[in-house]
Amino acid sequence: DGEYRKELEREILANDLASSVHLLGAMRPEEILRELRQADIFALTCVPGKAGGIEGQGVVYAEAQSVGLPVVASRIGGAEESVLDGKTGILCEPWNIDEIFEALVFFIKNPIERESYGLAGRLYALEKYSLRNMHLKFRKLYLECVGN
Repeated sequence: DGEYRKELEREILANDLASSVHLLGAMRPEEILRELRQADIFALTCVPGKAGGIEGQGVVYAEAQSVGLPVVASRIGGAEESVLDGKTGILCEPWNIDEIFEALVFFIKNPIERESYGLAGRLYALEKYSLRNMHLKFRKLYLECVGN
């Protein structure tokens, strides 16, 4: 969803893409996982919102990588913190349609690279975002804050 949804819906209809482009909107976690597991590539190329806001956390990138998907994302906000450019995905400049297109074509035409990036992403997500590692990081931060 979001502030560009209506504009995207108009573009989809104007370009006769309604049978192949679906805007799924908000979904429950189990629905998201099902969709991710059926995919070959995860692409979410964000742009700044009309008021200047950006995706800050990038949790969805970690979710996609955790199931072994290579990622195509914009070099903006949380994506830069969550995706290792050239290893777990490809970061593109916001609004650069040619660069986004090239990244998608790269993964489509190179199944071995797609699998390699996906595996690297899975290992990265499991290492960086595992409950154990997150617990250790929070514990370390807590101890730093209380002066121990």
